Amino acid sequence: MSRKSDYYVVKIFHRKGENAMENNIKERITFQEGMEMFMKSLDSRDCSNYTLKNYHHILETFYIHMAKEVFNGEVYVQDITSHHIEEHLLYRKNVLNNSPVTRLNALIAIQSMYKYLLRHHYVNHNPADDVDRIKLPKRERVYLTAEEIHLVLNAIKNPHIYAAAATLAYTGLRISELVSLKISDVDLEKQEIFVRCGKNKKDRVVPFSDDLKRILNGYVKNHRSN
Repeated sequence: MSRKSDYYVVKIFHRKGENAMENNIKERITFQEGMEMFMKSLDSRDCSNYTLKNYHHILETFYIHMAKEVFNGEVYVQDITSHHIEEHLLYRKNVLNNSPVTRLNALIAIQSMYKYLLRHHYVNHNPADDVDRIKLPKRERVYLTAEEIHLVLNAIKNPHIYAAAATLAYTGLRISELVSLKISDVDLEKQEIFVRCGKNKKDRVVPFSDDLKRILNGYVKNHRSN
């Protein structure tokens, strides 16, 4: 076989490979269409309203930036590359003055959307996978001392707020978990609180100290006796 024949054989196989890749994609869709499908997927998984609102805001900001500043028109999910995502993260840093945490959250949201699109064959690759993660500054956590906790609690006069604040301080519950508690979820004898549908929609049991037991016993006796 001549070199010229070899050339055409290679070209034929190359074109077949390109066609095969194109056939793996269902259809070209706009970024807004992809975003709408992804948001419906999040909603079907019972993600919190906060998560839905946050993801929508991040993806909409990305779309507007791409449409106005990069593509100067409609944006298709198949046309987004890792370079575009990196450019957007720089835009967030230099123009929007976003913190490293906010920019990392933006990258995670875009990556999650493209993971969904890849799984459903709207793209052949997740461009966000090629973007380096943003390094977060290490910060030392600041905790209240036992004395400071007592000072804060002693300044509270309302018995309901006092019991709620003490529960937060002594157990580390999230506020959303606290407001969902019922009296029946608190076992004063075993010194345990049953948290329903906490973080990641999981139930868990949280133990508590003798100090909190004393506070809650007094609260139930004096203010929840009925």
